[in-house]
Amino acid sequence: MIRIFSYFLFVIPCVLTMFNNTVFAYGDIETHPQLTDVAVNKSNLDRFLFDFLAFEDGIMHEFKNDDLAEFENEVTTKTVLDWLEYGSEFEDISLRAKNHFHDPLRNTGLSDGPFSDGLLSGESNLIWAMETQNACAGDFKTNFKSNDCNAYSYNHAKNAYYIALTSQTDDLREKSFAVLFERLGRVLHLIEDMGVPAHTRNDMWGHLSAFKGGIWLGGKWVDEEDYYDQYYSGFGKLKRWSGLGNLYEYWVESKITQVLKQDDKKYVSELCSDRPPGIAKFSTPEQYWDRDVYTFENADPDVTMAVNGEERVGLAEYTNANYLSLAAMFTDWMPSWIYDKSYPFPRRDSTDVVPPAIKEITAEDRNYDLVLHLRKLQDGEIFDEDPFVAYSYTWEEVNAKGEPNDTGVLCYVLTDAVHEAYAKRLLPKTVGYSAGLLDYFFRGKIEATLDEVPIEIDPIEMNIERIKISARNITPGETMPDGKLTLIVRYRAYAEGPFRYIKKEFCSLGCAIPSDWSEDFYFDLDGDEIPLTAEDITLFLVYRGQLGEEEDGIAVGMIKDPLIPKLVQQPEVVPPESGVYALLDSVPVDPDIDGFDRIQFILSDRSGTATPPDDGIVTAVLWYRVSEGNPFRALPLNEFPRPQEGLYRQTQDFYGIYDFNDVAVDFDLTAQNLPLWATDVFLYLIYTSQNKAFCVMKDLSEPTPVDFYNYTDRVCLFGTLYDLVDYDGSFDQDAYEAALTAIDTDPTIGNNNNVADEWYIFPVNLKLLIRFSSLGSPQYADYRNVENNTYIVPYEVEPGSNFRLYVIGDKKFSVSHASKGVSIHPDDYRARHYWNVGIRSITGITNQLERLDEPYCVYDPLIFGERCWNYVRHLPSFYQFMGLDSWWLLYFVTTGYPDDSDCPTP
Repeated sequence: MIRIFSYFLFVIPCVLTMFNNTVFAYGDIETHPQLTDVAVNKSNLDRFLFDFLAFEDGIMHEFKNDDLAEFENEVTTKTVLDWLEYGSEFEDISLRAKNHFHDPLRNTGLSDGPFSDGLLSGESNLIWAMETQNACAGDFKTNFKSNDCNAYSYNHAKNAYYIALTSQTDDLREKSFAVLFERLGRVLHLIEDMGVPAHTRNDMWGHLSAFKGGIWLGGKWVDEEDYYDQYYSGFGKLKRWSGLGNLYEYWVESKITQVLKQDDKKYVSELCSDRPPGIAKFSTPEQYWDRDVYTFENADPDVTMAVNGEERVGLAEYTNANYLSLAAMFTDWMPSWIYDKSYPFPRRDSTDVVPPAIKEITAEDRNYDLVLHLRKLQDGEIFDEDPFVAYSYTWEEVNAKGEPNDTGVLCYVLTDAVHEAYAKRLLPKTVGYSAGLLDYFFRGKIEATLDEVPIEIDPIEMNIERIKISARNITPGETMPDGKLTLIVRYRAYAEGPFRYIKKEFCSLGCAIPSDWSEDFYFDLDGDEIPLTAEDITLFLVYRGQLGEEEDGIAVGMIKDPLIPKLVQQPEVVPPESGVYALLDSVPVDPDIDGFDRIQFILSDRSGTATPPDDGIVTAVLWYRVSEGNPFRALPLNEFPRPQEGLYRQTQDFYGIYDFNDVAVDFDLTAQNLPLWATDVFLYLIYTSQNKAFCVMKDLSEPTPVDFYNYTDRVCLFGTLYDLVDYDGSFDQDAYEAALTAIDTDPTIGNNNNVADEWYIFPVNLKLLIRFSSLGSPQYADYRNVENNTYIVPYEVEPGSNFRLYVIGDKKFSVSHASKGVSIHPDDYRARHYWNVGIRSITGITNQLERLDEPYCVYDPLIFGERCWNYVRHLPSFYQFMGLDSWWLLYFVTTGYPDDSDCPTP
């Protein structure tokens, strides 16, 4: 009792010191970082970061997070690899290390010795590693040293990953990625501890074996001095105060340090080169620790061995079944319900007692001793040439005694030669599981493509308002049946500018991404559109939800430098020879649905500066709204019919365009007409070829009525207007005779012969030829070659009536007409059949919303401040002529007499 009490007084401060000085596992200064380094380089992480996260430097990409600094003046800008190593180094801090044990047969954590319900008891390493996201209150900094909750668990790392992927600022994104990799480094530390036998065999006292004091062994206290004097003999007697954990881990750390000092080589990487690790692949993260395959009920070490390079059990199961630790040697003979370090394997009869393997070791006195080592030739991992365990006697002592001591586990020890044999197997195995866990974490991959160049461009804002992304699940063997999709668009507004972000969620739940085909997803950018001037664009498609057997998995797809069209000035869109882009000669039955059946234009590079095409595709897109009522009316401004909210687009692809040398394009709208009542009409062309795309924008006029009015039904004589045609269209003989009398009896030109030979006062029918042309190159109507004209009115326009064309043209364009009068009165003996040719400039209707270059602001007394507008809506203003609501009117009149006659317009 006195011995035990004195031990307690000694060991408690020792244990506390050990915990507080970051010991308790593989050496944190070299071993864990080196294991992590090799595992990272064996994994696919570097390629994944490049292919799916746009980090061109891969694992050497740097992230900064000042919040993660543990020490004053610590460098907080580290590479991905450095953050992973940093996390693997600091996981043992404080009392967290007591949670780094996992017994795969009992599915429990540390419960070794008299402190099994207190200081030396801990959470299972597996449970600690997989703590749920709600397990810790507060942030990671608050819980940096906490041993009650794990703010650095696998699930917390996933949360940081999702925040990093979907954040909308560079600062939060960078910090979150730093947190992600620091947390993953700590998770790697935990899986690496499963490659330490003492961590899987509930052997806390194996860790304390490097300390002077006592050992809890075989269910009783053994004085360490007696133990080493009796059983460890000349090469034992460890009186060092190392604070570096158990002998196996201390040996690995010492070996790594020794190799580094000798030739600057990496011991773990050299070992993995000689014995390449298999990369473990499982369907859940927990299975990398424990698959519950090797159990008390199925205690067969052979099931823990890889088959054809494929691992079949968790690392804890493999280590527990195939290796010994100092305080849990051959314990299969002890009932498991009595002794918490009773394990079915390894067994003594798994070793070869004869012939023995004799190894030369260096004893404490620096002399060489020959020690009897045993091999292991069955039951799982084979040690056919390497030592598996040693007798606690030198070769001479065995010969002198004749038989080994038969007191059980006290006969066996682990020498440096055994440690080396263990390390040769365990370290590559640990690297393979660690690399596999990294690959599992980043396994979620989406093949995302922007199959179609975005054509839903807002011509007012000059940006892309809706995109379609095709997505296919390329995660091998795992489904994505139910999750949330988030689109992140990252871009620069100008070259070398800061990144800007757009975040749009497709659905909160229920999105499935198939593996056998690509599913299309449409994202409305809703006020966060991609400007056509954007540079350095990257799209990230993030899935979170069911991923294979993992309920809360994350997958990502990336589209780097997608074909987003750039707005250019050339080539130009100019009207065809007809002079206008579209023409309509009658009002359809449903003018809010029906109207123009085609848009025709010329694609021309008159400047000679446009990018030469190489058999690309030109997509013509017509963008418009529709007025809620007839827009061709003379109404007060506040009563003008407003456009409907809906946007309409029509598209058509044109192939085989090899150059821009006056290419004629006929945009067929017969399937869905451009309505006569269309407003906000824009045409834009997107040219795509291989890896380039650009956009040409054309703001067309809205449908514009052009009226030709035959005003020859009236004549103005001496200030008096004579209506020669009645309202029913018949000739008014009385009005004609009154006009005749006025001109025939005029003292200046009248001859009183009762014949209108002094002045022409007859109404006529009109034959009309109409020709539209560009403002810069006006063309006259051609009555000699009528086919050169844009339109031939198919009937004679009677006096007092009009003919109307609806056209879509440039903002300004020219119109020319040729008119021929056809006499309709028998007294018109002169039959003045002649052509009259004229040309005018016409302004097309602007009925659209436009963005102002600068906000328009006025003082509003109701709010005691300015009210500002960023947009203005242009509305047409019609006037009435002879009962006709007209926008642009060309009328044909009988010349009045005398020249200064002034008659009121009805």
